[in-house]
Amino acid sequence: MKLQKFEETYIFKDRSFMAKEFYIKNRKKLFGMQKVLSVAEALIIPSEKSEKTYNQYTYSGNEIKEFLRQSMENMYLTVGVEGESLRGFQVHYNKDEERYEIAISFPSSKKDWELAFEYMKGLSLYLKRDIECEDGQLFKPENIDKYDNNFDIAAGIGGILKIGRVFISGIHRDMIFGRDMIDRIKNSKNRQDEFEKIAYEIQNLEAHEPTPAIYEKDNELIVKYMFIEKTPIILHFNPSLGYRINYGDGIKDENIADWFIDFLVQDEKEGAKIMENINYSEFIGKLPKEKYRFIDETSIFIESLEKEEINGLKGEFKSFV
Repeated sequence: MKLQKFEETYIFKDRSFMAKEFYIKNRKKLFGMQKVLSVAEALIIPSEKSEKTYNQYTYSGNEIKEFLRQSMENMYLTVGVEGESLRGFQVHYNKDEERYEIAISFPSSKKDWELAFEYMKGLSLYLKRDIECEDGQLFKPENIDKYDNNFDIAAGIGGILKIGRVFISGIHRDMIFGRDMIDRIKNSKNRQDEFEKIAYEIQNLEAHEPTPAIYEKDNELIVKYMFIEKTPIILHFNPSLGYRINYGDGIKDENIADWFIDFLVQDEKEGAKIMENINYSEFIGKLPKEKYRFIDETSIFIESLEKEEINGLKGEFKSFV
């Protein structure tokens, strides 16, 4: 199987163009401004004033307690509600303007908008300040849901229809919408509903999405992914670190010398056992077609493999060592 080559992906980087922003001024106190909320407070306070439980989708590492203590001055926090959000929304504290800024990206789901309004309502009630839209409209917390977002929703869908290939972030995984997916949206009866159907299916997939292990060997960068027995997995069809995480200076796809996959299996005698290592592209290229499917332009969902199937790979791939 020949690995596919794709055209350059268009990534929306101009937030002011591809998002609608709302502002809530910080509360004034007798001597200066109220202390800026921590990440934890920025999640808890709006949750307490609504029936929703807001989560953050920015950090998932081991230092979560330290992360939650950080000030919102240092954050562009992706916020949403598990089981409801598609892309979520971004929250940031602008120190110069002394205000909280909430940005809803284009395109987003209708539920993303609804949850963002609920969040703004809770934060506005806590701070006792009105909500200001970037176009100058002012809203009380009780009527923020009166904001007419029909134009914004249409503009979001219209924007991606003009582009052949587009990167869209989600709360759980990033997505690359290619021409086939965009045409499917374009030719549907309800474009917003079709976009949401496609995107929610991708976000709600129950599969392991491994974090790459990056290390240096003989002055070259090597990347490995762990494939776990009996566990569905999502990988890029062509090896790639993706866009979701910044791994540091110089750690980019073009600087990686080799890509490998290791397999973790349970052995009756030895317990957990790692079988390493198979060349990434060789593995993808020889996978039976019935074992995987594309979920977007660049990523594939690979069905779980039994230990016997993984053992069978030993004879198929010359790169096992």
